[in-house]
Amino acid sequence: MLKVSKLIFNFKRKRALRKLNKANTFKKLQLLYSTPEEIVEAERNAERWKATKHLRPDWEATAHVINMHETSPDSAGGQAFLNTLDAHDIHYLARQICYDGMYDEAWVLAFVKHPECDLGTGWLLFLGSGSPMSIEKYLRDNADKDKPFGIFKDDVERNDIILARMKACDFFTRDFAPNDPKRIREYKVEMKDALSEGKSLRWQVPDDAFKGLRGFDAKSKYEQSFDDVLINFDLWLANRQK
Repeated sequence: MLKVSKLIFNFKRKRALRKLNKANTFKKLQLLYSTPEEIVEAERNAERWKATKHLRPDWEATAHVINMHETSPDSAGGQAFLNTLDAHDIHYLARQICYDGMYDEAWVLAFVKHPECDLGTGWLLFLGSGSPMSIEKYLRDNADKDKPFGIFKDDVERNDIILARMKACDFFTRDFAPNDPKRIREYKVEMKDALSEGKSLRWQVPDDAFKGLRGFDAKSKYEQSFDDVLINFDLWLANRQK
């Protein structure tokens, strides 16, 4: 049975390769260990690329939207870009934040303040830069210092805003989730344990914020390459053809 399946696999692969070779397309695929399905998909992509070639100059002229490393969200360009974002875009871009660029923290604040920010995006940013409980410990240990927030000044500002929106039930939707949804449940346990030990907590997340996240994927009209935000070609093309 295994031998028959292998023969069928090889037959399909050779048939797909012959079809590609007739069009003189992707000959290098013969050197790769591609499945028949992958080869057929490559053929479809080649046909699609050819079919949309005449549209690409127009698309390429508008593809680069903004460089988030070099552009402040408070600038005219940054504000114009923020005005185009919906909940999907915000969550997608928030997942790309690495906290190593000139304006990363500023964009994070702009995202969590945005009227269409999703609760799941709030959780993503709340949990994403270090452990909130580690920061809580630092704040307790340095409460009497002249600069009690220390290196966590940005984290405190961000998490304070997120907590305020959680308490006000002010997030636009509850569609998305952090990269690791289990961290939400873990934080609830960590918070309960800390309170039972009599520790002070700056960020006591209300019960309501733990409920109702749907965990959908964010489908953004943008995509990001390093710090450059680009228009997504597939969605651009779909909108153009409507």
